[in-house]
Amino acid sequence: MSASRKIAARAIGIACACLLAVSTAKAGGRFVAPQEASIAVDSAAHPAAKRADRKAPAPKRPEFRPLRFDEQWPDLSGARQGWNDALKHIPLAPHDLAWVTFGGQLRWREESVRDFQFFAAPTMQNDFGVSRTLLSGDLHVGTATGPYLRGFAEMRDAQGYDRRLPGGVRSNEEDRHDWQNSFVEGGWGATGIRLGRQDVILGRERLVGISDWTNSRRSFDGLRVQSVLGPLAFDVLDAHVMAVRMDLPNRPDSTTRFRYIAVGAAQTATARRSFVPATWQLYVLQLDAVLGPRHERTTYGSTAQWKAPVFGASGAQASFEYEAAEQRGWQGDKVINAWFFATEAQVVFRRAPGAPTLIAGYDKASGDKDPNDTQAGTFTALYASAHSHGGIADVFGRGNLAELRGGVTADAASWLDLGLVTRSFSRVELADGVYNKQNTLFRAASGNTARDVGVETDFTATVKLGRNLRLLGGIAEVDPGRFMKQTPGGGGVQRFSFAGTTITF
Repeated sequence: MSASRKIAARAIGIACACLLAVSTAKAGGRFVAPQEASIAVDSAAHPAAKRADRKAPAPKRPEFRPLRFDEQWPDLSGARQGWNDALKHIPLAPHDLAWVTFGGQLRWREESVRDFQFFAAPTMQNDFGVSRTLLSGDLHVGTATGPYLRGFAEMRDAQGYDRRLPGGVRSNEEDRHDWQNSFVEGGWGATGIRLGRQDVILGRERLVGISDWTNSRRSFDGLRVQSVLGPLAFDVLDAHVMAVRMDLPNRPDSTTRFRYIAVGAAQTATARRSFVPATWQLYVLQLDAVLGPRHERTTYGSTAQWKAPVFGASGAQASFEYEAAEQRGWQGDKVINAWFFATEAQVVFRRAPGAPTLIAGYDKASGDKDPNDTQAGTFTALYASAHSHGGIADVFGRGNLAELRGGVTADAASWLDLGLVTRSFSRVELADGVYNKQNTLFRAASGNTARDVGVETDFTATVKLGRNLRLLGGIAEVDPGRFMKQTPGGGGVQRFSFAGTTITF
């Protein structure tokens, strides 16, 4: 076992032991459950509590989240407003000691692609559809500040229709009748241990995410420990990514092993000084190839976000975010020496019509300076969420790429959100090519000295019809730069558009 793997394994073991040891000494709300109430008192035995209950406001419904197990639904008995409220927090025992919640999502999306991968051939033009059904059940036994046990299961059925681009209907689009999540969790108060198949998100999903745009979105199988101790949140994972097998039962990818340990600001933490970031996180990620050629990649990174006070008649508020990481290890007989950083500044005008938000950002990731030397310099984005970063057309990945972007989002009406973003891409190292979002080489360098890769412009719209229904649409145009036009491969303008609907309950 290499030194980096020994260090990562030892850190995870120490963290697990520490979290379990302190869990009984700290009281607090359960991890990612700030709205969860403590055990109810007996109103008959406590008249004062009964009077307080009569004056209490209606329970607050949480927003629907990509990770449905992060939603903490209160008891809505007597305060139901929608048809799906009857599915939430169904009591199974007195004093709220056991309850179950059901949920789900139905979605359909039509996609249109022209000049796929910049080729103008007839086989590179296609209109196709995808659909996905998610149904979940969440069982809780125990209390919010004491011992608890939980089981969560979420079924997924994903289908693709009429995709005739190279590869046909892929595992990205189709995965029939399988589990998205299936885990048990136990713990005490703010510390929990989760075992089984589970969705995992780290920060803004630049390196680890579920890639929800993908019809068969990503999940992992393994052990996760999470804890909130005062202002700090701890997160430890040891897992295998799930291999999607379409019509066959999915199973953990036995060829790789993924681990991480992270510490950052808890959701309830507040910055006490203006120069202290509102949110922050430090992490160490370890990806190892169990079978095949040697691949041991350790990623050391951090992320933080600062928010300025609201100022001016328009209610303007500025924020700045960064994330940076360095990668070390071995790839075959080469030493990994790679890095990346991402920055983004936003200014939202809260009291202006439409509450517009101006966005500006710059990202950069290393490439390989010399493919014939002993170093591997191309940054790998591990399990990043496609579509969330680098453009909705999902053409260019992060490796060996610099991205300059600017845009604006606005609430054109209470029921309509709009967004417009333009991105300019360029190569970092001329000896290296361009990669896709699966971290594989998309266009070889071929000795070309041009840096300009291309420009992508995205327009998106979301129509909000009540709490449950969303109509989504967007268009993207990717104009190739000199590098894409001068190297072997397509050089046309790739266009992408989509329209869909999502029902969440």
